Amino acid sequence: ATAMKKKAVLFSLHSGILRALCRIVGKSDELEKLTGSLLVDNSKIKSLLGWKAPWTLEQGIRKTVKEIASPRLWQAMTESGPGLDTPSGISPSVVS
Repeated sequence: ATAMKKKAVLFSLHSGILRALCRIVGKSDELEKLTGSLLVDNSKIKSLLGWKAPWTLEQGIRKTVKEIASPRLWQAMTESGPGLDTPSGISPSVVS
């Protein structure tokens, strides 16, 4: 909203009412995309390409947290500004 020089207007709306309104205006699919499950089914790519995830979801989250918590990463981000690629080979000292 700020980028468009508009004031953000936020309000609470019961999910049942929101679903009913979206159904009335024909936007049920869009609502499901915004509020539905974020579960990803990778079975098709596994079967077509024989792809296998390099790590489990838990391992990926741990790796991400370790990189984000790295003091060297934060220092590089503040020096380089937005758009920095995550440096490789960082050994975090904050998260074990």
